[in-house]
Amino acid sequence: MAHAMLRHACRLQGLSRRVRVESAGTHVAGAGARPDARVLTILDKHGINAARLRSRPFAVGDFQRFDQILVMDQGHLSWLEALQERESQGPGTQPRMVMEFSEHYSETEVPDPYYANTAAFDFVFERLTDACGGIMKQDVLPRFARD
Repeated sequence: MAHAMLRHACRLQGLSRRVRVESAGTHVAGAGARPDARVLTILDKHGINAARLRSRPFAVGDFQRFDQILVMDQGHLSWLEALQERESQGPGTQPRMVMEFSEHYSETEVPDPYYANTAAFDFVFERLTDACGGIMKQDVLPRFARD
């Protein structure tokens, strides 16, 4: 959900050709899987297309490849920090909590709505909308994207 939403926010700001948004999972059961149907439904309701998204596992090289690595919760943050320490290929990008960029919510984590009801997906959508708005306003995107 976050991938599609941030990509959409970049497109609205005219940054889609200069900012690459990707997502990767810390625990991907099957690479190439489509997003959950409930995610597609809520995104479609808000005019965000995610039909072409596919899952992939996080790769150690992602620490070097990306300027920002944003995570949803403390468990993912800890997992990535341990991976980075164990498999370090230089300093690399430090993972950050996506909710650091929230302007209106005090939560530090985005809950996983997978085992919950539809309202949980709406809750997550609201939090990620706010965080994406904060990302667009702060100096988070690479400098070349702002020039």
